[in-house]
Amino acid sequence: MPTAPRLEHVYYDPPTPVPAEPWWTRYAAQLVTLSQTARLALEADCRFILERGVLQADAQDSTPWPSSRVRTGLVMGSVQSGKTASMLGVCALSIDHGIDVVVVLAGTRLSLWRQTYERLVAQLDPGEEDVAKINRRLLCPAPRVGLADEPVTLSDTYRISPPELRRKLKRGKPLIVVAMKQADHLHALGLSLRNNAFDAVAQFDRPVHMLVLDDEADDGSILDAVVEASGAVFGNLRQIRAPCQSLGSPQGSPSNLHHHRLHGHPAGHLLQEGTTRLHPGTSWCACAPPSTSAT
Repeated sequence: MPTAPRLEHVYYDPPTPVPAEPWWTRYAAQLVTLSQTARLALEADCRFILERGVLQADAQDSTPWPSSRVRTGLVMGSVQSGKTASMLGVCALSIDHGIDVVVVLAGTRLSLWRQTYERLVAQLDPGEEDVAKINRRLLCPAPRVGLADEPVTLSDTYRISPPELRRKLKRGKPLIVVAMKQADHLHALGLSLRNNAFDAVAQFDRPVHMLVLDDEADDGSILDAVVEASGAVFGNLRQIRAPCQSLGSPQGSPSNLHHHRLHGHPAGHLLQEGTTRLHPGTSWCACAPPSTSAT
């Protein structure tokens, strides 16, 4: 029996692929409670932080980087001045400019962590969890975990699929992590990154950039050397700081993984001893989100 001929369709005017919507455009559309002036000020500050801080070294070129592969910075702002809005804006612009992995350290309590997670999902990553949204990023914890009412183990909370991560990074799609700033959570995230992410990162023949953002930097994040050498009174704070720092440490990470750390704090760096790595004399970025003063 004769078979039907195979037909090949040739298009003179093939459909043009629709470019992905910038993360900043999607985020800015959610800022409906801000006035036009406030939105413009927020964008200006976010771009200043990105260009003068995060991207001061070209994100696609490892040449200007120090041998440590770690760069640190500080953003100073008053209480309730819009630091979280600024942080999410920097996230959006960083992803648009090629940052591969964004880790947001969010709160020292479950309620604060979940509040920041829900705000990030609603503003930075809005929309229904459909195929298009799933394809544009890898979110950790996954929404079914981060928004779940039932308790979940930390290993499941910060689970990262290596094959999925490789596919996402290969297509220029980011990994976004929202982690609670508590020792057990940070250790679980660090273990997941080492076991599931670093091998995938090592397979790329280009620099891979990870940005760690601490929305509420405190003594647990940026203890100075004098305090670190103190007695047991500061033991709990050191337990938080150590895994915070290890997320931005090259120890055990692939040689092509570069780390940016950006801490937000309400003027706290002015009180730090000169021995701390984030003292104004040693930090590379001290700038201001909305309604703050820059130094």
